[in-house]
Amino acid sequence: MKEDDPTTRQIGVKRLRLVRQIGKRPISLYLTCGEGLSGPNADLWHVFLNLGAQVTPAAKGARLQLMVNAEAVDVPGGRSERVPCTTTGRLEYEILTHLRQVFAGT
Repeated sequence: MKEDDPTTRQIGVKRLRLVRQIGKRPISLYLTCGEGLSGPNADLWHVFLNLGAQVTPAAKGARLQLMVNAEAVDVPGGRSERVPCTTTGRLEYEILTHLRQVFAGT
């Protein structure tokens, strides 16, 4: 993570460039950035991801807030216009699933 602020309990990354995959899965599994004749733009263009998380105390444990924001740019096609992306919800779900495994019983 590139952004870390312990005083506000926030971590995140700004403008992380993704090309074709997040891990070993296609970006389009997590983000929708429109489609072209060749398929989902998220899998063909460069995607710039902003991801943030904040943990705050709550009455029964803690509260987690996630922020996901992304845009795609057709760098391979030589264009510079930006297309906003929307989340499919899968990325957030996988983050929560992983956290529940790491912090089992909390």
